[in-house]
Amino acid sequence: ALIYADCSGAPVVSLFSKIIRLCPDKFFEEEDFVFVALELYSHCLAMVLRRDGNSQELPSNNLLPELSSASETMGCRMNNKHLWKLMMVLLSTSHQSSQLVSTDQCLSNIISFLHNILPFMKKCFRERAEPGDVHTNPQVALGALISLLAYFCTECDNRISMLENKISDSYRLLAKILFFCSGEVIALAKLVHEIEFLNENGAKNDVHMCGSFRHCIHIIQGSLRSTNMQVQMLGIHVLKTCAQRELTEVSQTETHSFMILLGELLGDVFDLMQTALKNCSSQESVNVIDDCLKLLFLFHTLAQSQKYQQEATVLLLDALLMVFYLSDENASQVANRYLFP
Repeated sequence: ALIYADCSGAPVVSLFSKIIRLCPDKFFEEEDFVFVALELYSHCLAMVLRRDGNSQELPSNNLLPELSSASETMGCRMNNKHLWKLMMVLLSTSHQSSQLVSTDQCLSNIISFLHNILPFMKKCFRERAEPGDVHTNPQVALGALISLLAYFCTECDNRISMLENKISDSYRLLAKILFFCSGEVIALAKLVHEIEFLNENGAKNDVHMCGSFRHCIHIIQGSLRSTNMQVQMLGIHVLKTCAQRELTEVSQTETHSFMILLGELLGDVFDLMQTALKNCSSQESVNVIDDCLKLLFLFHTLAQSQKYQQEATVLLLDALLMVFYLSDENASQVANRYLFP
């Protein structure tokens, strides 16, 4: 009966959450129950995600945490076969909602939901992915998640490029979403590399993981190679933020994974600096150059515990000298801050 009710209403969402939480464990062993639960959850999630800000019902941001909690409860109680089906339901519903209702409010709802559920999803990829899984395997779900984040990064790039007012609410929302999605792509790239690094099984999974890692790199490259300078600045800023976070990380495996990712992007960072140098009379270009140099300094610092210290030093010096000799007075002042602190 719940399937035919107004799935976006708070009473239905609350009742569904209670059923999922309180029903006996054996219910989750039954295909029919799991099928109905996933179908109802998809209906509820879609209706809440697509709700606009003018709705007279309870706001979406009050229901999304409850739906996120319900998905975690289901995932914890399901076997792996059903868990990966749940993951695909979450991702496909989010993607379909963004395509059917392309408003800022819907986009904000989807990102809020992903913000809530992604920590649980990443935990599942780490702890519940089993080698040789014959069911809808975690590699497929992971690839779908990366593709969804790629879609939102591209969508934000396109929308930002069409905005004339760079201080509008729409711009701030899109910039926030792009920053969040780019940061999650970097986190997933690290996760993929760590799983691949720790995986001692056959080459089939390694091929999937390698493809996912390359996809993450291409997504970040998309921001760095954007024709919109605001998007480029966001791309560099998220890399710089992640690099700063790496300095506080304890795990050498995580730091190594990030350094591999950043190493793949250094060519794009240099290209971005060269492009900015051609128009360094603008403050935005100077800011891009400044952030690129900060990122390279962080790369140099992180490399001190790795085996490529000398290469990192050479790259940093090349960047500083390029800025110092090829730029105008404004950008040269930026270089001077690093060469002569």
